[in-house]
Amino acid sequence: MNAAMKQCLILVPMVLLSACSDFVQVKPGAESVNIATFENLSDCVLFGSVQVSVLNKLGPISRDPLAIENELNTLAKNSAFASGGDTAKATGPVKDGARDFNIYKCKK
Repeated sequence: MNAAMKQCLILVPMVLLSACSDFVQVKPGAESVNIATFENLSDCVLFGSVQVSVLNKLGPISRDPLAIENELNTLAKNSAFASGGDTAKATGPVKDGARDFNIYKCKK
């Protein structure tokens, strides 16, 4: 087995594993932001909206859809916290690694 083949056998699994991992971190304070799913938001004030996006492919390799969704939720939490909101709710599906969220401030 030549050296190029050995390098390929090492690099390919690393790329595949990285396609499944989360790269986005929750910023301090943003961990308290709620990602609303079916909650009643009638006691909330709409603060604004944000579109967040991440890479959905690494080269020709598609990333894990769950990892993409988790990263988009994390970015939405970070954005909501930075704008003074405490809740984010997706307004549509994930498309090409992007998703729109409404940001709310809810009474607690």
